[in-house]
Amino acid sequence: MNANIEAPTAQLLFVDDEPNVLKALKRLFRSAEYAVHLAESGAAGLEILRTQAIDLIISDMRMPQMDGAEFLSRAAENHPDTVRILLTGYADIESTIAAVNNGRIYSYCSKPWEDNELKILVNNALDQKRLREERQRLYDIVQRQNLELKELNSSLEEKVEKRTEQLKKSLQVIEQANESLKRQYNESVKAFARIIEMRPGIKSGHAKYIAEHAKEVAQRLGLPPAEVRNVVFAGLLLQIGKMSLPDSLLTLPHFSMNGQQRKRFFESCPGRLPIAGRHRAAAPRRRTGGPPIRILRRFRLPGRPGGGGDTAGQPDFDGDSRIHHDAGRQYHRQHDEHGTG
Repeated sequence: MNANIEAPTAQLLFVDDEPNVLKALKRLFRSAEYAVHLAESGAAGLEILRTQAIDLIISDMRMPQMDGAEFLSRAAENHPDTVRILLTGYADIESTIAAVNNGRIYSYCSKPWEDNELKILVNNALDQKRLREERQRLYDIVQRQNLELKELNSSLEEKVEKRTEQLKKSLQVIEQANESLKRQYNESVKAFARIIEMRPGIKSGHAKYIAEHAKEVAQRLGLPPAEVRNVVFAGLLLQIGKMSLPDSLLTLPHFSMNGQQRKRFFESCPGRLPIAGRHRAAAPRRRTGGPPIRILRRFRLPGRPGGGGDTAGQPDFDGDSRIHHDAGRQYHRQHDEHGTG
């Protein structure tokens, strides 16, 4: 035990049918660290045990009506934590050993006793009792803390599962909102493309036609899906620059435009090149280090009305991915004659 911690007063019960023995024991343990209770019979001792919490009992072996072994055995039934010591003479040594073995008695002391030896025996017994009580107290604390920790872990797991479920639902809502925004964006681009084609002088269906073929080209080039989608949107909004032009200029054939009108028309169409060299434009080399990609600008593919027949305007690629100049010039000549945008 820690010497700095003051031990509580020990409650001692002495049971003997001889008053002189009780007085001697009381005188021996009269210090402040002990509280002494006296009983002249086993029955009186049991009565004190019912009303008082006793730490240690010293009982004589030979007593009328109820001997010390029986008294201590009955005391152990209702007060198992109480330390029990038996006082006995040398003639009762065999019965004393049987009482120690059968009555769960801590120890015994022979009469007449030696004061210091008896005090040492009592103090050692009390120290062991306090150690057991401290060990039990600590064990109860650990058990209680383990139970609280188990409940906390169970509660934490429940909270984590609940929070995870909430996050999953939130993620689903975000994904649904994102998909809805994508659909709305796609529909907005398509609607805006249709609004652009409602202007006089802007050919209906032309942007959709360009977007479809631009998508095919982008896919063949192996572009990521996001970039393919951007290419499609660019095709749909190809003629957005013409929204700033007046109807009179949109409906005017190209060959009838003067220099200022033609300049304004081309400035509204940044994707359209001047006639000299507008059939192609060099693109940066591909990342693989292959030949440069030649982009056909505003070139009408087969089957488009106004293209000059089945083969007019059809791109013809040679071995190094270049577009023949004749086909490009033929398309632009027909394009300018018809005044198409």
